Amino acid sequence: MKRKFTTTLDEDVIKQIRILAIERNESVACIITKWLKSEIKNNAQKSHNKTL
Repeated sequence: MKRKFTTTLDEDVIKQIRILAIERNESVACIITKWLKSEIKNNAQKSHNKTL
């Protein structure tokens, strides 16, 4: 399920994401979603490794 998410980002960050989106022929939302999923996965792995 997808939900609308609203946030405020730095103007420079928005510009960089838009440029990246154009270069990759993807939407800004797609790039942000991929990045967030990657961060969540990496943080979960780090937490798991600390408990070992």
